[in-house]
Amino acid sequence: MWWKIRFEPAERPGAAAAQGCAWLRRLVLLCLALPLGACDLAPEPQRRVIPMFGTIAQVEILDPDAERAGRALDAIEALYRELDRDWRSFGDGELGRVNAALLAGKPAPLSARLEELVRRALEFQALSDGLFEPRLGQLGALWGFQDMAHRARRVPPEYVAIAALRERSIGQAVLHLHDHSISSAAPVSLDLNALAEGAALRAGAALLADLGVRSALIDTGGDVLVLGRRGDRPWRIGIRRPGTTDVLGNVALQPGEAIASSGSYEHRYGPDGQYHHILDPRTGRPSRGSIGATVISADPERADAAATVLVVAEPGRFEEMTRRMQVEYALVVDQHGAVRATAAMRRRLGWDD
Repeated sequence: MWWKIRFEPAERPGAAAAQGCAWLRRLVLLCLALPLGACDLAPEPQRRVIPMFGTIAQVEILDPDAERAGRALDAIEALYRELDRDWRSFGDGELGRVNAALLAGKPAPLSARLEELVRRALEFQALSDGLFEPRLGQLGALWGFQDMAHRARRVPPEYVAIAALRERSIGQAVLHLHDHSISSAAPVSLDLNALAEGAALRAGAALLADLGVRSALIDTGGDVLVLGRRGDRPWRIGIRRPGTTDVLGNVALQPGEAIASSGSYEHRYGPDGQYHHILDPRTGRPSRGSIGATVISADPERADAAATVLVVAEPGRFEEMTRRMQVEYALVVDQHGAVRATAAMRRRLGWDD
């Protein structure tokens, strides 16, 4: 369950990006987030592509010290490979082991890093009136979201099975954090994918800053954070209309800001692609709110979580949820293609000029 809407560049790449397989086209689009212009005083960028969370993370560093940039890329790659293992809901990483214990009715110890991630998940769960929900691991497995290879053949689970599992995993599984451990009143499996990309942005940015990097762009599969400026100008990111190649607008990010997106259109399941991977905690079924959302914030975890909340929520709750999630810059595209945006986001995009 590690999928997000991808951002298109504010300036389209050339014909080379249109060749090859789909993942390579997306890779080139992301690598060329903003081509260098003749008046740009930035040094030659160094880039690294890192498989993570079932998608591709990309890091671009602009630093006159090429050796320092190379060391920083090696360090962030090592960090992201560690997070890719430890924050997955299943497997032999830390969260996988925690979930195995919780499903067996046992408490589980938490590292400081994972404990902070869980605390933030519970914070956003409370702020969103439960629309952000970290206890969806079992429901995601029931829908088959872990089985990417056979997603086209997946048959939606029976309503009775969904309702029964939702009652056990959400209705009864109250989470308790105490003394660097977690326990639950009922068997449960955590899924933190709606927060992990934002948390990875924060961790990566902190690492690069500690290593002396002052200008960089980090993309964790559609969520982007920037450090410094791109030479003599700010980093700019284009926001794509969900499901199309149209660009709704582009925005200049301030140093340390993140832009996050979530959407229900890109990864479809079932023989006719009739359902998607973003579950509504209220039903245990794919959400029927908006098809895409974009949020900008200096808090990358908040941006990531809020984008998911805005997709799950009904479009009529847009103002309420942006207020509850404490985000100033946000937009959604509803099922009919209509766009709603906060006043601050409209100004940021220049729509009110």
